[in-house]
Amino acid sequence: MGISARRELRILGLQRSGNHGIINWIIKQSKGPLVFLNNLNPAWRSWMTPRFYVRDGSGQVVDMAFSEWLIYSLENKTINELINMRQGDLISVERRDMLILRDPYNTFASWMADAGLKEQLLGCPIWHVQRWCEYAEEFLSRQRLQNGLYVNFNQWASEQAYRQELAGDLRLAFTDAGADQVAVIGHGGGSSFGDRDVLNRWQRFIADSSFRALFTDDRMTDLAEELFSVPGAQEALS
Repeated sequence: MGISARRELRILGLQRSGNHGIINWIIKQSKGPLVFLNNLNPAWRSWMTPRFYVRDGSGQVVDMAFSEWLIYSLENKTINELINMRQGDLISVERRDMLILRDPYNTFASWMADAGLKEQLLGCPIWHVQRWCEYAEEFLSRQRLQNGLYVNFNQWASEQAYRQELAGDLRLAFTDAGADQVAVIGHGGGSSFGDRDVLNRWQRFIADSSFRALFTDDRMTDLAEELFSVPGAQEALS
């Protein structure tokens, strides 16, 4: 599937970081033809994927070769995988990279709330902690992404002024449409924070020793303290 796009937005984040909520919010406020590719594998040579959503200017689902917007998400990949991903036969006028980060307490609590993700997380906890730290360090340094946008999910979820500023950075006419929805059309239906208690999910797992063990990594807790305000989390889980 060859795609020519005026505006290309490459989005990276861990699963359960609010990626689908933010992408849905962008889609709801964007105008014109749009293609969204979900959970893209950066090694794929072809853009043909069963996980895509296409909208023409009237909001209809169509097959198209040219789009105003091409938005695609990468989940759990390294920053290098995003930077070096193959572009195939894609042509775009403007490209931006977005990194979405949610505090680790609520991110991993949301993994714990999903049986499949919980198994992955507890099967290799060091890998997941290190990946979160990689994202957090880039979030602080802001050195590697192309024309980068760095989105703090906690602030996005709780502060309308923050969402309005992000809309300005994306040159969207701010309506805040979609801010109260989690899933992109046809994607993310299994999100574990459908109850909107997105900043206190960690409290449900305080007594879980496997969850508590994730936060013995000083590097992660120090980064979390620098980037986020999650009252009581670090003290309760230490």
